[in-house]
Amino acid sequence: MKLWMWFRLLTKRLYKKPTFLAILLLIPALVLGYGAAAQGDSGMITVALAQKEADPVAAGMIQSLDGSSQLIRYQICDDAQTAEELVRGGKADMAWIFHGDMEARLKKFVSQPKEKNAMVTVLLREDNVSLRLAREKLSGALYHALSQQIYISYIRENVPEFDGLSQAELMEYYHKQEMTDQLFAFNESDAALENAQTVHYLTAPVRGLLAVVIALCGMATAMYYLQDTRRGTFAWVSTGRLPAVELGCQLVSLVNVAAVVLLALALSGQAGSFLPELLTALLYCLCCAAFSMLLRRLCGSVRMLATLLPLLVVLMLVLCPVFFDLGDLRSFQYLLPPTYFIQGTYNAKYLLYMAGYTGICLGLYSLLGLVKE
Repeated sequence: MKLWMWFRLLTKRLYKKPTFLAILLLIPALVLGYGAAAQGDSGMITVALAQKEADPVAAGMIQSLDGSSQLIRYQICDDAQTAEELVRGGKADMAWIFHGDMEARLKKFVSQPKEKNAMVTVLLREDNVSLRLAREKLSGALYHALSQQIYISYIRENVPEFDGLSQAELMEYYHKQEMTDQLFAFNESDAALENAQTVHYLTAPVRGLLAVVIALCGMATAMYYLQDTRRGTFAWVSTGRLPAVELGCQLVSLVNVAAVVLLALALSGQAGSFLPELLTALLYCLCCAAFSMLLRRLCGSVRMLATLLPLLVVLMLVLCPVFFDLGDLRSFQYLLPPTYFIQGTYNAKYLLYMAGYTGICLGLYSLLGLVKE
């Protein structure tokens, strides 16, 4: 009963702080913003598609490329000149202009692969990693048609026992082989999700960003606690019980934020099973509380903690696997709490690592307390 009374009192105090309310409002705004972006035209690059001359094979390639894509937005042009103008005008990042008589060009390439035999003209404003990756998509479209010619040519030249089969019969076997034209597939398959669900590449970092927001809340609560200590809010509490009071302040704020995070994930369709998500969130709250308490004792002042906070947020966004995983710097990401929340969603063993990390932080916090306070 007394714990519930403390929880209510501390929660009431938190909701009177504008900074805390801003953090709570940031969470649904972040999730809804990413969700809205994912619903719109969110291709990373725009590719203009055109033909120099009308050709059924080229038209088939363009049709296979056109369609929904998370990474590439295709724009079909009536002629090559229009595609060129889009690139020059900055309305397209790249243009793929297919030549005429594609079937003959494909056959010539199979028979004489060393000779220059352009099938597609590629125009681009600048060369970068995204455009190079996009060209792999073009190579895939060409390979689909080219592989048929290579297959027929190989069978005719090297498998004489199939001479009696018509080209249509050979192609029937060819088309039975499963092929995919997807360059990337984004799936979120984790321990909390019994069935993997497809995730848009724009919404993929949301869970990591929310993990950083929860950690930010913990550090903000550490500053609140320092302010309360200066005001003498907990002067009546014995020194031996102050760590429990500080932990309680941390958990009250973190649990409130985590509840909003789970609700936002559920409303956006990105949450997994309820119990695993709840367990991960509770463990993460304790982890962030321990980290923030240790940080508070290391800094010792609101000014030092406020100075360090932006740097820590940037480090979390860069080092932790929010957007990408830095292989050479992977060891450093385990010094920061969001790593365990992100990885723990996919691999249950990271929940044990999170518990160990929490224990280490609390141990160092207690050790520093014996030295400094």
